[in-house]
Amino acid sequence: MIHRKIILINLINYLLLIMPSSVFADERIILGTTTSVKDSGLIEVIEQTFEKKHNYKLDVISFGTGQILNMATRKDLDIIIVHHENSEKNFMDKGYGISRHKLMYNYFVLVGPKDDPAKISDLHNIEDAMIKIYNSKSHFVSRSDKSGTNFKEIELWKSAGLDYKEFDDWYKKIGQGMGATLNFANSIKGYTLTDISTWNFFNKTNNLRIYFDEKANLINQYNAILIDTEEKISSRIFLDWLLSEEGKILINDYRVYDKKMFYFNGN
Repeated sequence: MIHRKIILINLINYLLLIMPSSVFADERIILGTTTSVKDSGLIEVIEQTFEKKHNYKLDVISFGTGQILNMATRKDLDIIIVHHENSEKNFMDKGYGISRHKLMYNYFVLVGPKDDPAKISDLHNIEDAMIKIYNSKSHFVSRSDKSGTNFKEIELWKSAGLDYKEFDDWYKKIGQGMGATLNFANSIKGYTLTDISTWNFFNKTNNLRIYFDEKANLINQYNAILIDTEEKISSRIFLDWLLSEEGKILINDYRVYDKKMFYFNGN
């Protein structure tokens, strides 16, 4: 009897050795997400909740939207969460994604030093504020990383009739994520564009304050795109769960310092 068990164990071990690794690949999901989703703390809650409910491992990679989309073109990721509509549409038009779904939104906000060297506190629209920052040559910190936030910042400069490529050294291009950008802006007392969720999460930007939070004009939409073209079951299970009533409740209920971080609008 013992001899038979040993033979069976050896047979199982042999099959594990010769079986293609792709058989087990379905148990691992590689999620690419923007730094703002990670820096807000939401992705950790998503990861823990999903893994507790399902027998899958969720591996998270976090970069700006541009870098995440670039990785996805090489099929290095199974599913992505990004936030720049034009880039996403171009990505889908080229056939890199299987399906694209609205997931959630928050808002962009313009923040800056409390002493307001550019004198923007009494202005009524953000384009005028960008012009005054430019004219005063006050420090402005740009992520400069082809992220959704960076793309939105560039759009705001263009709306104000300004070309960021011609700016001098008052314009600080750091090529970092949202958290690092806020920390740097706080240290040099500079203006920057951020999403409200990362701003709320950090809560240690003692030298800065919010100047513009025009919700109607500064909506920050996040979308989920399924990448895998081999019908990976786990990726679809994760996407369906994320867009489900359980995902909706998790996203809508997520708060930091009692402040709501995201608004679910999945479809």
